[in-house]
Amino acid sequence: MIELGSTTNRFAGALAGAALLLAISGCSAAPPSGTSSSTTPEAPPSVATPHAPDQPTAPVGMTPPPGAKDAPAPPHDAPDLEALIPDAIAGVPMTKTSSRADPGDVNMVELASRLGIQVADIAFAHATTTSDDFVATIEATRVSGADAERLRDINLEANAGSLASGPTEELVGGKQVVAVTNNLGYRFYLYASGDVLYTVSVLDASVAAQVLAALPPP
Repeated sequence: MIELGSTTNRFAGALAGAALLLAISGCSAAPPSGTSSSTTPEAPPSVATPHAPDQPTAPVGMTPPPGAKDAPAPPHDAPDLEALIPDAIAGVPMTKTSSRADPGDVNMVELASRLGIQVADIAFAHATTTSDDFVATIEATRVSGADAERLRDINLEANAGSLASGPTEELVGGKQVVAVTNNLGYRFYLYASGDVLYTVSVLDASVAAQVLAALPPP
């Protein structure tokens, strides 16, 4: 169990927050099944898959107070996309969620238009591994019927003002990627494979190589 305030927890939280600074501006996912859509403030540029924050649960054997509801289950609305991300990398388990684009989000409508597809063709998967020695976040965005390289270029264009360095083309983990560093010092590797764009964010370059090596071939 990860203790609040542990090194791992802080690093994982930092990566998750940093991932929101590198991606498509204003993109959002549809609410999980059974929930209603609501208006949310525009987030920093992001293709990161929205995922439910950790929810406190009652200790074993303790009955929740009357009226308390169970924490909503993490969304898994695009299991086929999740399946492209390994369940574990370097022996460290990955926690995965997935969702589909919100058809009511005007930014998603605009993105779909630029890609020549429908909002329903856009899906997200998010995976993270938390270990003091192996910390990484993977965001996978599928744009069915479009080219992930086009999505990557739109992504970089939207975030040009928040980059401290890059983009540069590199070979990492046997994959041809575009690498950038944002103004907070976080390193991102964008890897396009067919209609899926993977964005890998890490604290250690050696971890990036292992993560990218584990992703599907081009």
